[in-house]
Amino acid sequence: RIYVKTLPSKASEKLVRDHFKQFGTITDCVLVRDQSGRFKRIAFVGFSDAKFDQIMKLNGSYCGDSKISIYPALSHQDAIDKNRKRSQDVKEAEKKPRGAQAMVNKILEEGGQQLEKFVQFTKQKAWQNEMLDDNHKPKNQQEIIDQKIEAMKKEEAQLEFDQLKLKLRQVPQISESDLAKKFEQFGPVQECVICIDPITKAFSDVAFVTFQTPNGLKKALQKKEIFIKGRLVQLSQARQQEIFRENQFAYFKQALDKHNKLAWNTLIQNQTNVSSQLAKRLNVDETELKQNAVAMAAGEALLNDELLKEFEKVGLQLNGTRSKTAILVKNIPEDVREIDLLKQFQTFGTVIICQLFYIGFCLVQFDQPNDARRAFNKMAFKKVGKTFQPLMLEWAILKDVAEEEVQNVKEDEDKAEPTKEATESIHIKSISFQTTSEKFEQTLKSQLKDAYVSCNLVMGLQNHKGFGFVQVKDINLQQSISTLNKVILDGFKWEATQAKQKAVEGELDTNKLIVKNLAFQANQKELKQLCSQFGRIVSFRVPKKLNDELRGFAFVEYATGREAFQALKMLGQTHFYGRHLVVEPSYEKEVGAVDIE
Repeated sequence: RIYVKTLPSKASEKLVRDHFKQFGTITDCVLVRDQSGRFKRIAFVGFSDAKFDQIMKLNGSYCGDSKISIYPALSHQDAIDKNRKRSQDVKEAEKKPRGAQAMVNKILEEGGQQLEKFVQFTKQKAWQNEMLDDNHKPKNQQEIIDQKIEAMKKEEAQLEFDQLKLKLRQVPQISESDLAKKFEQFGPVQECVICIDPITKAFSDVAFVTFQTPNGLKKALQKKEIFIKGRLVQLSQARQQEIFRENQFAYFKQALDKHNKLAWNTLIQNQTNVSSQLAKRLNVDETELKQNAVAMAAGEALLNDELLKEFEKVGLQLNGTRSKTAILVKNIPEDVREIDLLKQFQTFGTVIICQLFYIGFCLVQFDQPNDARRAFNKMAFKKVGKTFQPLMLEWAILKDVAEEEVQNVKEDEDKAEPTKEATESIHIKSISFQTTSEKFEQTLKSQLKDAYVSCNLVMGLQNHKGFGFVQVKDINLQQSISTLNKVILDGFKWEATQAKQKAVEGELDTNKLIVKNLAFQANQKELKQLCSQFGRIVSFRVPKKLNDELRGFAFVEYATGREAFQALKMLGQTHFYGRHLVVEPSYEKEVGAVDIE
């Protein structure tokens, strides 16, 4: 009786019999299948008069399109004895010292001058103290391991508790989005991570939930029992990670990755790529072009406009909820190809999309969120290409996800307000940081009574930002403002004013802009020439110091709000003399400004 492996997946009993019938009469042929009926590509073949040496001639031959392997079939008892002996051999091999320990034992057995030379040669006291005791005898390695584990536990116990993160144990197999919805009952969830083995992709029973406020964590810990899919989940407060000196830079990148702080500017472009593209299109020398700051800034603005159109084609947006699997890779040198990026990102997991859709920009999407997080942490700031440019990464905002959220918000608004009344919005500032969302809402309801419609306390990463908005009925606007200005809550007196109305799409409610973050070596006339590329300038004012130096910002007044909106859109993503321009609408009167002729 023989045991045959690696048969074709679609092999039949007739195919196996025909392959071995030349060696004698076949008594039985059994194809092994699993519980679902799928063929496991294994078979047992029994003969009445064949010799095993003759059958072994077919070992390594092809049955159909598969190369087969043949072994003698063992009885059930023989197989158990063989496995038992194999496990015993493994245990005995583990008991024998290996590596440095085996070398130390051999030297100790020989003794004499060789031992003295060894002790004199091993001048690394840390290693010597770990392997040998004071009498130059080998230490018990299990005791060393136990001591290290106890030291790690003591270090972990000394770490402070994270005031926002919750640790879960005994978690059943569930998606991160479903787990986040489960804990949203305690407060807004900022991040949800399920631990998965990076090699085997096996699901772990440990997860972490990070809340936006400490109140959410407190409410979750007060809940004694939480069941997820019928399993009781253990809750505990997570500890903060310790920053080791030798790994500070890597930890710093991971900390920046948290809360998406790496996304300084979504449309930031490599200046070398910008100058190269403009030089090719204008057919001019790239060195001369770099010396013209106005041409570089205006050209970068036009390239950013093209980049926005490419964003729409690949399904990316600038605002919305960031994806947990899609990464936007920026600052890519021209000599780096799409296949080069794909090879680097594939080392962290299965890549669904890797598309270099514009010069210096690539969209990479993973199958699993854990793989995407590992790739983000490892690839952020990694230098690539001949010029060794660091990669700038941020979590992408996919168009379909953002549109779905907007649609859900609209549906909720339609359900909540079947008969829509005329309302006005009031802006409230000087709110104490001790005031919670529930307390804020209860105070507004008690003060405004029937005039109250809805409220929103603007939240930040750790707590609210100290201001919020409330919707009131139009007829009660002025009365509501005067009422809220008298409110004193948690030691702070509120300041209420009517919120500014949103401008028409494509147009600002003011035609004045303030341009900040100007380089001190910037030329005023060059700056005015740059701003005039996007509309008709009525006035241009640049505040100066007493020593006639620029103060770092300027005021620009355009003829219409539409031209101001166009300038805000184009200039807001450009660089002038190496500094990123910050452009905002201006509503206040300029003080200390000087006209530039």
